[in-house]
Amino acid sequence: MNGEIRSAYAMTEPNLASSDAKNISTSAVLEGDEWVINGEKFYISGAGDPRCKIL
Repeated sequence: MNGEIRSAYAMTEPNLASSDAKNISTSAVLEGDEWVINGEKFYISGAGDPRCKIL
């Protein structure tokens, strides 16, 4: 790993177990040619880096 790729981990949601990926309530729905993302994240590690723009 040479540090050229950055990532963010966005699984934690309020009122849910942060390690249980089966219970994530955030959704992403393709409407026409745009994605509509609906949900709330509590903590996202790595997201403070401006190079992280993945949803």
